[in-house]
Amino acid sequence: TPLWVFTQDTLEYETPDSWVKFAVQYDYWAPFESNFTFVTNENGDTIFYHQPTEIYQYLDTIIYVNSGDYIVTLNDSYGDGWTGGEPSFKIMNACQGELLNFDLQTQQFFILDTLVNIWPCAPPQEGCTNDMAINYNEEAFINDGSCEFNEGCTDPLGNNYDAFNGVD
Repeated sequence: TPLWVFTQDTLEYETPDSWVKFAVQYDYWAPFESNFTFVTNENGDTIFYHQPTEIYQYLDTIIYVNSGDYIVTLNDSYGDGWTGGEPSFKIMNACQGELLNFDLQTQQFFILDTLVNIWPCAPPQEGCTNDMAINYNEEAFINDGSCEFNEGCTDPLGNNYDAFNGVD
């Protein structure tokens, strides 16, 4: 995935050397008061901004970036933090695992800033990420929809129940 870079008179692109996955569960009030930014510390450019449009919206996305330091800023215009429901904010990749995991149930804030250092990381591998599937790929980070399951009874109370079945 190319990253567009503007110089004085030209527009160039380069391939980023890393990536991160955002897994963000917003609260009830999010469309009215919450958002976050992901900013490179090197030059202050906003790499990613997200403001939810639905209550309890869930964001699950991958952003391709260059390695380095980034500032993550969570905003809550009301000042009580993201507290309605079970909000969470996670950043991860396959090379570093979980880079950031905010427990937002216990924090009140208008602005919550943190610095995240992202290492170089090869692009995420696609495959089946469901460990109940017969073709589960433990190295896959992105589910590509290829999961295959044994067919049979999945009801633990059934006479022909098999814990390895994934489809009824």
